[in-house]
Amino acid sequence: MRTATPPSAPRDLLAWLWLGYMRPFRGLLILSIVLMALEGLSLAVLALIIEPMFDDVFMGGSHRALLLVSFGVLGLFLIRAVTSLGHGCWGCS
Repeated sequence: MRTATPPSAPRDLLAWLWLGYMRPFRGLLILSIVLMALEGLSLAVLALIIEPMFDDVFMGGSHRALLLVSFGVLGLFLIRAVTSLGHGCWGCS
């Protein structure tokens, strides 16, 4: 039985790679890219959460804001853990 050899031209090689070799992994690849984007987005959300923490909690002394910011940061890091685990493990299977 003869195996298919990859073409030598760069454009043909890329087409062979994406259309042939990566076809079974396309779903996992898309899932990994989405999870990496969500993890990157979580850093921006963390920066947005930090501002009310300094303004309302430290400067204003609001206990309600302390709870909201605390649970917001906890939820954000739980989301980061899941997305990091997802694109790290599911993307490699």
